[in-house]
Amino acid sequence: MRLPAFNPAHLKLATLLGLIGLIINLYPIPLSANVQLILGNTAVVIVAILLGPWYALFTAFFTATGLMLIWSSPHVYIVFLLEALWLGFVRRKDAHILYASISYWLLVNGVIPLVNDRYTTQSYYFYHG
Repeated sequence: MRLPAFNPAHLKLATLLGLIGLIINLYPIPLSANVQLILGNTAVVIVAILLGPWYALFTAFFTATGLMLIWSSPHVYIVFLLEALWLGFVRRKDAHILYASISYWLLVNGVIPLVNDRYTTQSYYFYHG
């Protein structure tokens, strides 16, 4: 796969939106005990629509860093960087970004519990014989 040509104006926009997303993600809106509304990832969606998957990946690194700082959980890099790539590539196929986002989160919510359950079960039998 060939990477697109480097465009300084696109990189500046992706960086600006990434920094704005990072700052917004530092202040999530609490909805209930462990549920927070994070609005900074809107910047990733905008970049994925306008500039494509690689710039969206760059922007997502900034926004995920904001989440990493407040949640102290490195999984946000994997989950949100993959979302940026997914949205960017699906948008290239002229699909609606809302459907792309819904399909990504349905896929992630289907896979992560399976992986987590597998490792939880294995560690249970490891420690409890």
